[in-house]
Amino acid sequence: MLYDSPPEKFTPSFEAAGCYIMHEGKFLVLLRAPNDGDCWCTPGGGVDAGETPEQAIVRELMEEVSIIIPLERMQHKKTYYVRKEKDFIYHVFMTTLDRRPKVVLDEDHVEHTWVTPQDALSLNLIADEDGCIKETFGL
Repeated sequence: MLYDSPPEKFTPSFEAAGCYIMHEGKFLVLLRAPNDGDCWCTPGGGVDAGETPEQAIVRELMEEVSIIIPLERMQHKKTYYVRKEKDFIYHVFMTTLDRRPKVVLDEDHVEHTWVTPQDALSLNLIADEDGCIKETFGL
């Protein structure tokens, strides 16, 4: 469940960051491998020790899709406090590109596509991604 502020007894065990990479009204989504959830998600991942969320998302984009986006092009949209089996903090970023980049997937993902925010909601999304999309894009 997503929260705008830490819920009672919130004890995050990690932080993560994800990014809506926008191009012509669509954003990039990745299909996780069957052994890693078999669902669609935005590029992103964990914030390593000593990293800021901004540094983490720049690194994760390079690792997951081989896209280099300068830190100054990242717009922080929101921080969510997520309660699941383990509590964690999720930082949502967005960037808009003038041209569609070449996407080279890492071994954790098997497919990618560009979707409108509305169309993304019909995909089998990773848990709570629908809530992030609805809030980020006002749906």
